[in-house]
Amino acid sequence: WKIVSVSSESPEHPALNAIDGRENTLWETGAGAEPTREITVDMGGIRRVIGFTYLPRQDHDLSGLVEEYRFETSVDGKTWRTAVSSGHFENIRNNPELQKVFFPVTDVRFFRFTALRDTQSAGRASAAEISVILAPETTSLRDGSIH
Repeated sequence: WKIVSVSSESPEHPALNAIDGRENTLWETGAGAEPTREITVDMGGIRRVIGFTYLPRQDHDLSGLVEEYRFETSVDGKTWRTAVSSGHFENIRNNPELQKVFFPVTDVRFFRFTALRDTQSAGRASAAEISVILAPETTSLRDGSIH
């Protein structure tokens, strides 16, 4: 997997951390500098996907916890399909655990996660991990598991 684009990233918490498979690292944007806070990922091949996961930062810091989001998918990186136009992670401030969001099965190579609002309304975004949920017949992901 590789990062295709990111709205911003802090030097201490680069975007690559959001897809490195490690819960103890994180991606964090700068505060309020961009109109959108998003990350676009190329999975290197087309996969059948039924959803995505968002793991909030796990360092007990509430900065940038995403409360409202948009999730888009693409097979070519040019034409985008909105899988979830506007979603909301319920009670994420008090329960910053792995979030799973499901949508109808779709073929995906690229995905874009956009933070529409964080829990503190500070114009930030952060994530320990952002991944996809593969359709049941699919068994290969970066680490060979289904998230």
